[in-house]
Amino acid sequence: MLDANVGQNTANTIKSVANNLQIAALVGFGASIMWGAGLFGLGGEEGARSAKKRWIRAAIGIVVCVAAWFLLSWLKGYATTNFPDQ
Repeated sequence: MLDANVGQNTANTIKSVANNLQIAALVGFGASIMWGAGLFGLGGEEGARSAKKRWIRAAIGIVVCVAAWFLLSWLKGYATTNFPDQ
C-alpha cells in the first residue's frame, strides 16, 4: 500500500532537492572563481583574458543561481502551504 501522505512527501522531496542544488551551486561558483584566479595569476596576458571570461561567466552563473534560489524558496513555501502535515 502506498503512503497516504503524498503531499508531505512531495514537500520534503522538493526541500531536499532544493537544498542539495543550492550547495552544488555554491561549490561550483567557488571552484570557478578559484580557477579564474589561478589563470589570472599564472597565465600571463592570455591567461588574464581567459580568467576575465571565466569571472564573467561565474557572475552570470551566480545571478542564475540566485534567481533559482528564489524560485526554489517559493516552491518550498508553496509545497509546505498546500501540502501541510496531516
